[in-house]
Amino acid sequence: MKLASFDIFDTTLVRKCGRPENVFFLLSKQLFPDDEGMQRSFYMWRIQAEQVACQRFAKSIVGLREIYDGFGALGFGTVSEEDAIKSEKDMESLMLTSNKSILEKISSKRSEGFTICFVSDMYIDSSLLKEILIREGCAEKQDVVFVSCEYGKSKADGSLYDAVRDFYGAINFWEHFGDNKQSDYIICRKKGILARYVDTSYTRTELFIESEYKKYPFGKTMSVLIGMQRSARLHLSESDVDYTNAADFVASLYIPYLLYVFRQARLHHIERLYFLSRDSYLLYEMALSLREEYPDIECKYLYLSRRSLALPTLNDLDSQSIGKIMGGYDSLNGFETEPILRKLQLDELIQQLPIKVIKDQKDEKAFLSYLALHEEVISRKRQESRFLLYHYFRQEGVLDSHMKMAMVDVGWFGSTRLMVNSIRSSFSLSEIPFFYLGCRDDVLSRKYGMFYTFLPPEFVTTDLTYLIESYYSSSYYPSVIGYQENNSCIEPVFEKEDLISQKVSIVNACVCKVVLGYLREMPYHSMIPSMDVWGVAFISLFKKAVHLIDYSRLKDLRTPDGDNLIETISPIGLLRYLYEGHTGKACLQKNSIYYSYRIVWSENYHLQRWIMWLKHLVR
Repeated sequence: MKLASFDIFDTTLVRKCGRPENVFFLLSKQLFPDDEGMQRSFYMWRIQAEQVACQRFAKSIVGLREIYDGFGALGFGTVSEEDAIKSEKDMESLMLTSNKSILEKISSKRSEGFTICFVSDMYIDSSLLKEILIREGCAEKQDVVFVSCEYGKSKADGSLYDAVRDFYGAINFWEHFGDNKQSDYIICRKKGILARYVDTSYTRTELFIESEYKKYPFGKTMSVLIGMQRSARLHLSESDVDYTNAADFVASLYIPYLLYVFRQARLHHIERLYFLSRDSYLLYEMALSLREEYPDIECKYLYLSRRSLALPTLNDLDSQSIGKIMGGYDSLNGFETEPILRKLQLDELIQQLPIKVIKDQKDEKAFLSYLALHEEVISRKRQESRFLLYHYFRQEGVLDSHMKMAMVDVGWFGSTRLMVNSIRSSFSLSEIPFFYLGCRDDVLSRKYGMFYTFLPPEFVTTDLTYLIESYYSSSYYPSVIGYQENNSCIEPVFEKEDLISQKVSIVNACVCKVVLGYLREMPYHSMIPSMDVWGVAFISLFKKAVHLIDYSRLKDLRTPDGDNLIETISPIGLLRYLYEGHTGKACLQKNSIYYSYRIVWSENYHLQRWIMWLKHLVR
């Protein structure tokens, strides 16, 4: 016969909470939900309990009942030994999910005629483990599960493999898959078994953040959150960079932000949340998963963009009116004229533009005069776009006066808030508050509507806003450029499809929903303070640990201005950066340099001294 055996923990199955001891941490919260002292005492006892049981029973391998023997006398209140054992089994079962690559490998081996079995050094009985393996699609009824606590033998010394061989008799070919280099690989090979090492390790970013925070009071919670990221990517894909980045970076930021939005919405008695396209696409997709938890808050996706709002909300052809829709400016100095016309959906006026860049008041006056020459065309288009926008707002309930509502956006300046609330004001309706992931320090004031922000303004930089808009906020739908009427229904008109953004958005939504699902299985409300830290810990790596990040996907993306989000830097570009401190683009500059040359400027003392010498020489 041909036999394919698989290790169970961290090979065939992975824990949603990460480390094995994190199961005990969550179990303590379940057993003693209102008593932190009991939680800490139980956790510390359970960490040592297996080793203590081995000493007491003079055995190297013990089962769960032996671990909990005498539990009732330890002073854990009304929690009985039976209740504790059952709760731990239930928690282990809840925390386990399949590893996609091994699930596929098991299926492949079955089709090749292999007999399948599972082998584990564990204190939990085989019947429960088999039940979980079947539930996760890994095992079938005829498969045998070999567990050390039932055989009194271990993979660590090879004796459990001997028990497997004794059980099956003649094995012509035996292949074993496992994640432990000693017991699943080295010992296996000594037993004459073809060993296959399975890498389910944490990413460098996950290990870095876990190590950074493990000594903090919330370090264990952070470990659980990081475990969920690892589990999600292993459950969904073996090594795809998009799945890895979605788990490590996108989920860790957008899930805490979304939960912040819902907490604030409930606090302020908001009945409806509008998630604005395209930046809030992922947030909306996740929000749908929370409908049962927040049945009092309606969630709607609103096809809207600054471009679809600009012309309808333009009252006059003067610098202040145009400056407001371009970002709240009082002057147009420094603006390129073509982007202004594109934002106003006046592309037909671009060809005869007399000025490309507004450099002073004279240029500004000439540009405004050019617009005045075409005032009739502009007025007609403005009325048409305003009619469609107002009807779309009525259709989607934005102009309802009887419901308290808010809008969810990513950031950064508040021009959309200004334009939406100006429309509401024209109908004598109260302002709509906005939720932002983050704001610039010069964000439009409360005068243009109330707003709430998750990240402090000190955290928001141009590089990070480009990164978040281009990668984190990738959307299945292109940007909205206007509206059209179809059978008395107002529909959005989109820009050309972006296939890369679509692919990234699908992966991001899939991964984030899985992580959010894991989180909701846990007592996550007690984790909120830690989750706020989780929300900034990973994205901070783009500033302080660029060498830990895989940039291969980011090089395919573009900023809203059309620049590459990250690109290879030429040697001349590198010298310019080293000398002047910038490369001429505001697109993840230091990261681009690391991507090209593996140089981490902030950590290279000798390079800094060389540059200081170069500057001195030039002077």
